[in-house]
Amino acid sequence: MAKKGAYMDEKKDELNVTRTLFELSTKVERIDSKLDLLIKADDKADKALAKSIENEHAIETMSKWTYGIGIALIVSILGIIAFFIERGI
Repeated sequence: MAKKGAYMDEKKDELNVTRTLFELSTKVERIDSKLDLLIKADDKADKALAKSIENEHAIETMSKWTYGIGIALIVSILGIIAFFIERGI
């Protein structure tokens, strides 16, 4: 009878080890899928950062053009006003 009980205990231990290995395997798969999602999110963040830097440069360029055009318009208007003042109109 002692041998049969020892055999049953050994089988239970094997089942516990198998169950534990299966649970660990499942957890590793979940961690792996979460890491894949994290890598994708990191790639998206890198793309967003690159796009924001590109947009920053575009905004700076547009601001320079806006100031240049504004100054040109002011100078033109002042020139026209000076012309009319000299002509006495």
